Amino acid sequence: MGDASSFRKDKGLPASQSKRKGAMQYMAPELFGPLYFALVGVALLPLLAKPLSIRRIWRKPLPVFGVAGLMGIMLITHFIALEQVEVAYMIAVKRTSLLFGILFGAFIFRETGLRSHLLAGAVMLGGVFLIAAG
Repeated sequence: MGDASSFRKDKGLPASQSKRKGAMQYMAPELFGPLYFALVGVALLPLLAKPLSIRRIWRKPLPVFGVAGLMGIMLITHFIALEQVEVAYMIAVKRTSLLFGILFGAFIFRETGLRSHLLAGAVMLGGVFLIAAG
């Protein structure tokens, strides 16, 4: 099991788990993310779902399951990334996805104001580079 130096003194956890955050100290991130969102979804289903909308989902389930699968992949990679680096760094890098939203909005949905949106995105990206360089 390891010598005494491989355990954290304050919680008795192996040293490999000492850098884990929150609930991920007790469960692998690959399991925690999907479990957390599944529990929240099941808890909120009776409050938010209407029988008609559930029937509509079951008529064409492929798009719903496709989005659910992509969300599952996002959750797993999100919590793995949280385990690998400091939370602030990971969230800053994750927020760069806004740049994709800006580009999708301009080219797919024909939104106006691309220059001002890209300028704001560049400021945000500059912050990410400053965090990475620091």
